[in-house]
Amino acid sequence: MIAIYILALILAAVGIVAYIQTRSIDVNHIHHTLESNRPVVVCQLSDLHLERNPFSPEKIASIVERQKPDFLTFTGDYIEKEKAI
Repeated sequence: MIAIYILALILAAVGIVAYIQTRSIDVNHIHHTLESNRPVVVCQLSDLHLERNPFSPEKIASIVERQKPDFLTFTGDYIEKEKAI
């Protein structure tokens, strides 16, 4: 019986962490010097899941624009269901 309570507690904790992670936007800076010694800024947008994303497209665009990227890449999932297309 205690094992069931522990399992339920672990599953609840995992669910809470997953919920919090989908409600934030992470900006990471990785510095790498190229032969030109000119910094190149690559902005990667990943796993936006637009139909349940709490951030407006304008908010996301604002965050991207502040990074002043030379390149913009899109990876991961952007929708979850075909009806969101």
